[in-house]
Amino acid sequence: PQSCAARPTGDRRVVRARDDVLLGALDKLVHLGFGLAGVNGVPNLMGSGTLVAGSPGSVDMSSARPSWLAVLVLSVSSTPVMVYCGTLIPMPYLALLSLGTDPLGALPLGWPAWPASLAGQTVFFQYAIPDPAAICGVAFSNALRAKAP
Repeated sequence: PQSCAARPTGDRRVVRARDDVLLGALDKLVHLGFGLAGVNGVPNLMGSGTLVAGSPGSVDMSSARPSWLAVLVLSVSSTPVMVYCGTLIPMPYLALLSLGTDPLGALPLGWPAWPASLAGQTVFFQYAIPDPAAICGVAFSNALRAKAP
């Protein structure tokens, strides 16, 4: 893989979306950008739900490597770390969930009830996907910030 230091600064394979694009009702789920392209472009992570304790919701990824491993990184804080030529926002991580994408590169992940223990908390979500088409062998979804009321 190409070293991050050796990567040309004008490399268009690294796509960073505009910060703070509203994705959820009442500014609860915010797109933070920081995706890194793989075989299907930048994996797109979208969120839905009110994040009120007991309410349903989801974080759904699309445009990832089809039928492959994806690791969801979760954190209640954000100290971004440069890794595999990309930026991982949910660090230090609280949990890592290994899941698999479907044949179209999608991965829906829903919850029946937002945990009451996360009321008032901010949670960060981002996927890392091993992908030989990514500049350093790992594609990253955009990061999401979820602020529970």
